[in-house]
Amino acid sequence: MKHLNLRINSTIFFFLFSSILFGQDTKSLIRTYNAAKSDTSRISIVVQIVSNTSRVEPAEGLIYAKKGYAISKNITDVKYKISAALSLAQAYYYSDSNEQSIVFNKEAIEFLKKEKNTKQLANVYLNLLQVLV
Repeated sequence: MKHLNLRINSTIFFFLFSSILFGQDTKSLIRTYNAAKSDTSRISIVVQIVSNTSRVEPAEGLIYAKKGYAISKNITDVKYKISAALSLAQAYYYSDSNEQSIVFNKEAIEFLKKEKNTKQLANVYLNLLQVLV
């Protein structure tokens, strides 16, 4: 019984500690996003914010993913368009909007086909498969 209590207390401590760290890291990223001068920097930061928030705070991840995607419309560098589309797909996935996630995964697939980036293309197909299952 003592071992079980220790394990439960350790688990609770881990979740509390990780949520404190998570909150601080995300707040720092949001400040960095707000201070960023270039659109490409903002998209790179959005990718990190979405990665940090999507599983824990899906609504917040979705807000920033939409911002990044909107910014990507004004950028010519395809790498950032792909990153923004994939971040939005991820945010929708964790928000239980699988149909929307599929739309943005497919958009990224089209860009990746044009770029002939087979390694990342394979990863996106695996993401898409996860959404469909």
